[in-house]
Parts: sequence; structure tokens; C-alpha cells
Amino acid sequence: MQAAAAFHRTWANPEDSLGTRTLTLSDRRVLAFHVVGAADGPTLFHHHASPGSRLDVAAIDGIARELGVRVVGVDRPGIGRSSPRPTGGPCTFAQDIAVLADHLGAERFCVSGAEEGAAFALACASAIPAERMRLAILCAPGVARTSQEIVEAAAARMTVPARDVAGVVAWDARSTAEWFWNERAATASGYDCEVLSRPSVRPALVASTRESVRNGPLALLRDIAQAGCWNVDCREVKGEVEVWGGGDAALAAGARQVAIPGAGRLVFLGEIDGILGRVKAALR
Repeated sequence: MQAAAAFHRTWANPEDSLGTRTLTLSDRRVLAFHVVGAADGPTLFHHHASPGSRLDVAAIDGIARELGVRVVGVDRPGIGRSSPRPTGGPCTFAQDIAVLADHLGAERFCVSGAEEGAAFALACASAIPAERMRLAILCAPGVARTSQEIVEAAAARMTVPARDVAGVVAWDARSTAEWFWNERAATASGYDCEVLSRPSVRPALVASTRESVRNGPLALLRDIAQAGCWNVDCREVKGEVEVWGGGDAALAAGARQVAIPGAGRLVFLGEIDGILGRVKAALR
């Protein structure tokens, strides 16, 4: 209960440049990440949903500090301050996470992913040795696999009626992000409404949504498309994989299921105290 109270009480400004850092990779791409929580604690790398960015994790700074976990939100290629990557999908991005872990001195770590981000977390579990990547937590995983599904997924997340690329491109998240989350709250499940009512959450998600289209709204389409380029089966992953809150049956096949009654889309934020507890146990 004490940790949960800290989650509600403490919120770090998601636009604070002190939390955001960048790493230049060997191919000269820039990888942007945002660090919250305990600087010397066990490390969790989080893969955001779409629209979203590294700034999603700003909402959990208080609970991460309270529980002594370092949480690192990472911008995927083309999102926020990370450079685009012409080719590749979840499995190639897993290589970037391994390099970032080296940079931060994390010999062992866990990963998590929300919705589209779950595919990237699963890719890490497949590509990075299990003795190093100890646990992958997939939160309400979901991916779009066809071109039409990608456009419809982007439009649905934007809460706009457009069902074509032109409509998606016309969306201006930087000026309508607050409206976007107001609309999401109006139609959200009871579970998500409760999460959005927490003082730390909505400001962070608004800032994160704005940041997601720093490089233009087409980046959102590319990001959702890349999430569908996974070719990993949980049953073939040697490391431990958990699915919290159900989700895409194909993506989650073979993983340990953690049932959450009434779970919506915001499982990572809604269950963050339990998730961080699992991270600490896995890295003990």
C-alpha cells in the first residue's frame, strides 16, 4: 500500500531533459531513452505502445524510486528523438537494447512491452541470451499485420474517423494530444479510466503522445507496421516470458499467463507495482 501511494503521489516532469539521454550507435543512428527510478537499482527496459514514446515511463518515477528499480523507456527507430532505421523490426531493435544495456552497465536486466511494444519485448527475449535477459513481461500485447490493419490501428489509437493513410498523416498529435487522451478516457474501460485518473499518468501520456510524432505522423504508421514484423514463438524462447492481461493469442502463445480481471490497455501502468516486484525477484 505504501508503494502504491507513492505511485499516485510522485510525478517527475516528463519533459525534463535530465531524464532523457541519447546514445550514438555504431551505424551513427541516435537512440534516445528516458531513465526514471533508482539509478543503481535492477534495470527494466520498457517498450512503449503506439502512439507513445520513451516518456511513458515518466508516470512511474515515484513507484520505481520507492521500489528501488531503474526503468528505462526507449524511443524506437523514428519515434521521438531516435533516428529512423530503414529496415528491420523487433528482432533488429533487440540488438540496440543489448548495446544500450552495455552502455548503462546492466549486466542482467528485464524487458517489458505494452500493446505493440510487446512484440519488441518478446524479440529481446529471443535475441538476447537468457542468462542476461531474465524476464520479458508482455502487457496486453497486440499487433497489426496487414496494411489495412496498420492504418486502422493507427486511426483507432488517434480516435479519428479516418481509415486511410491520408487521414492518419493529417493528424496533428502535437496540438491535439490532450484532446486525444480526453477522448480515450471517455470511451475507455473502467480499468483504464481508473489508471488515467491517477495524477501521475495523464500528463506523462499527453507528453509522450506529442513526442511520438516529433518526426511526423508517418512515423506512427511505420512503428505499428514494424511491430507486426515479429517471427518469434514464445515456445521457442529460452528466457522467461509472462503475459499480463491477455491480448494477441498468437503473440502470447506458450507464455505464462497472469490474469488481471477487467484489464484494459493500460496494464503496464495499472499493474506497475506488481511488475516491478517481478523484476526485482527475477534479478535478485
